[in-house]
Amino acid sequence: MGIAAVLSIAVLGAWNLQLQARLSDVEGTLAAATAYQQGVARVLEVAAEDGAQTALLVPADPSTSAVGLAATGADGTVVISMRELAPTTGTQVYEAWVIVGDAGPVPLGHFTVGASGTGVFSGTTALAGPGAILALTLEPGPGATIPTQPVLTIGTLAAST
Repeated sequence: MGIAAVLSIAVLGAWNLQLQARLSDVEGTLAAATAYQQGVARVLEVAAEDGAQTALLVPADPSTSAVGLAATGADGTVVISMRELAPTTGTQVYEAWVIVGDAGPVPLGHFTVGASGTGVFSGTTALAGPGAILALTLEPGPGATIPTQPVLTIGTLAAST
């Protein structure tokens, strides 16, 4: 009887650890979804303004599955919400860029990404009009003036309807 009780306790203990690990995974997934949802809500707020532009950011490089939404307001506000990005480490940052016509890329600013893979960027620019391209790169640190290749995601701004 004693051995059966010890084995039952061991089995229940192992099962409890498995359930805790599963719960932790679910909580992480929920946190990532919530962060992305909050970012999308901010993008939609800007997109609803008169004169707003929107873009769907899709992978530009096969090494990423990152996708996101972006909106720019008539006042120059830029908001980008991304998911499925690799977490940044050390001094790494994701840099947002705007490209207008034949002009070179102009940095908009940067953000970091945690284990959830979700990132939200907010900034301003006077360059984000219809047809402007928004892009995202992973940089070794803040302050990039030229994009580090590869460009990870890209999208073209169009008038919100």
